[in-house]
Amino acid sequence: CQDHYVATDLLQPLLKNRLTECLEMIAKQLQKYCISLSLFGSYAKNIAGTASDLDVLILTKAPAIVEQIIDRHSPPIEKRYGLLISPYIQTPQNFAHAIKQRQATASAILKQHRHIAGTPLTTLMT
Repeated sequence: CQDHYVATDLLQPLLKNRLTECLEMIAKQLQKYCISLSLFGSYAKNIAGTASDLDVLILTKAPAIVEQIIDRHSPPIEKRYGLLISPYIQTPQNFAHAIKQRQATASAILKQHRHIAGTPLTTLMT
C-alpha cells in the first residue's frame, strides 16, 4: 500500500501535517508547565496505523496540573484530528530514576523518542 501513489504522494503529507499541527497544539497548551515534550511509540517510529494512539512523554514539575490540561484538551484534539492522546506524565527526577532502574518503558522512550518541544530529553538525561 505504501508504494501506491495515493498513499505516498497524497495521504502521507496530509497525515504528517495533521500530526505536526496536533503536536504544536499540545505544546502550546502545555508550554507554561512543560519542561520537555517528546513523541514515542508508533508515530515516533513511523509505523502508526489508523487505530494508533498518540504517545507523548511530558516531563514537568507539575504533573497534576498537566494531567488536568491534557484531560481538558484531549476531547477537542481527538475530535479535530482523530488522534487519541496517551500521555506519559513524569517529573524529570522520576523519569531519570526510571532510566537508571532500566525500566522498559522509560528505556524504550529514551531510545526511540522524537523531541517536540522544551529541553531535549537527551540533554535532561545526561
